[in-house]
Amino acid sequence: MPTSWWNVFDLMVEQYFAKALPPPTAFPFPPPPPSPPPTAILAASTQFHTPWCAPDAESAFNMKGFLTGCTKAAAWRVVTNATATLPLPPEIVMLNVGANKGYEVAKFLELVAPERNVHRLRWYGALRSYAESIHSGYLKFGAIGGCIDGRAHAPRKPLPPPPPRSRLLGRLSRTSHAAQRTVVAPPPDRRVRVHAFEMMNKTAKALSHVVNATGVSDIVTVHMVPVVDVTRGVRKPATGMAGDESVTLCRMCRRPGVQEEPGLPDMEEVTATSLDEFLASGAVGASTIYRVAIAAGGYDSSVLNGLRATLRARRVRFLEFEVTPTEHWLTRSLEKTLRWLAEDAGYRCFLQGQSLLPASAPCWQKVFEAKRRFGVLCAAEPAVLALLSDSARTDYERRAPKPKPKSKARRKGGG
Repeated sequence: MPTSWWNVFDLMVEQYFAKALPPPTAFPFPPPPPSPPPTAILAASTQFHTPWCAPDAESAFNMKGFLTGCTKAAAWRVVTNATATLPLPPEIVMLNVGANKGYEVAKFLELVAPERNVHRLRWYGALRSYAESIHSGYLKFGAIGGCIDGRAHAPRKPLPPPPPRSRLLGRLSRTSHAAQRTVVAPPPDRRVRVHAFEMMNKTAKALSHVVNATGVSDIVTVHMVPVVDVTRGVRKPATGMAGDESVTLCRMCRRPGVQEEPGLPDMEEVTATSLDEFLASGAVGASTIYRVAIAAGGYDSSVLNGLRATLRARRVRFLEFEVTPTEHWLTRSLEKTLRWLAEDAGYRCFLQGQSLLPASAPCWQKVFEAKRRFGVLCAAEPAVLALLSDSARTDYERRAPKPKPKSKARRKGGG
């Protein structure tokens, strides 16, 4: 049979199947299960959350590589899941203290504003371009971030359905079921706002340049001001390299006009603010702060003290801060910090490792007081706490030792 006849026959078979079978989008894969209605989610969020503690918390904490300052993937999965399943506020607001290069801002925009096409890989490119324009080899080398955030791939967009393909038996089009990264686009009536705080002048200028270069200056505001517990005067280094992540408030700085202190950085006196006073000023009109991320170079507990009123009102859905082996944290107790967060504000906290570890009482372990660098994620809403506990329990079941199967007794054979 000529090739043209095969084509005609192929078309006839395809038309027959198109009339006889359901639409291609429903064949051969079943439709996805419907998502729970928002009323069901809200009803679940009002239930009391029962704490769950990891039985291997102490051994997991001491496990090599389990807990570092860059192990935040497990916590971010919960944030992504909560953003996709729980009701979103009319205005999605993030406060980032110690923004530095701004990768936490870029990661947040990936999640809640994917239509802006801002991701960490593009952020990294803008940082590199700015470093080359100011001839800063330090920023060019360190633009990728201390946790290699700039190497993160851009979020994948949903693949379009493949073009129709037909053979002798009428092969129908199939939608691609390849795994896609979860991207949550808020409805058009919701607004996204990010406030990034960076105290170092050169780093704040670099961050402002990246915000403008990526086209998000209308939703991201950079504040060049330190954040502490109350509005007061503080001392910070007057000079420093753009993007330096080791810079913090001064305890040992050269006093103005004093030359007999070699090896110390120059000091600059500035006025710092607190997050409570920043929010009370009316700079943020939203009643709920979706995420507060703190990386204040060891002064995280001081920043938390300046957020007490907001936390007591439970205005923050996700609260993140860091514990670092610095002089400031060496004089602070993580146990006491978690205690007042739970008793005074109703927030329960989890250590951010390869998986989440419940840390608030009754799950507290003395070993958690060891001064190492790791992140802490806290929440107060029962629905969010349920997601955090489920993630921690699931990861525990994966790493828990499995019981060895009993070996069958060997039968003694005859002679």
